[in-house]
Amino acid sequence: DGQKKRCFTYRFLATGTVEEKIFQRQLAKQGLQQVVDDKEQVNTLSTKDLRNLFKLRCGTPSDTHDKLRCERCMTIADNEDIEATNVLPKKLEACRGLLDQMTGHADAVFFLKPLVAPDHGVPTEDYEQKVKQPMDLGTIRIKLNLPSDKTYDSVSGFSK
Repeated sequence: DGQKKRCFTYRFLATGTVEEKIFQRQLAKQGLQQVVDDKEQVNTLSTKDLRNLFKLRCGTPSDTHDKLRCERCMTIADNEDIEATNVLPKKLEACRGLLDQMTGHADAVFFLKPLVAPDHGVPTEDYEQKVKQPMDLGTIRIKLNLPSDKTYDSVSGFSK
């Protein structure tokens, strides 16, 4: 016999509480168990995970909702992402200043345009084998001066 109709169980959580963090941890473990072969690996808790358990995110209606990335509604309001977007132009301006200092150096003349290996007596194959990601200061400057949607999306992108 038993219940014939569809039944929903709701769990009410307050944002920023330890209960919410425990629920997030349960969701993460359930997701990992479906992917990982070694079930003991799922039960480990890194230092970063432990810190995040006690981190309060302000300015969001629900930290859990944001982490699940609900596609039904677009209420993801992460202050950190918004703040990073607002600060990025200032940081990239500092990168431009650094680039100006570098290009002003006497030895920078060799790094202002892309290197053509044969011009320096190096076979192209050897150069391509040793240099995996060629970059010169002129190319970096061009990318820094592109519109905001095509330039570096972070300072770490500039440093690479």
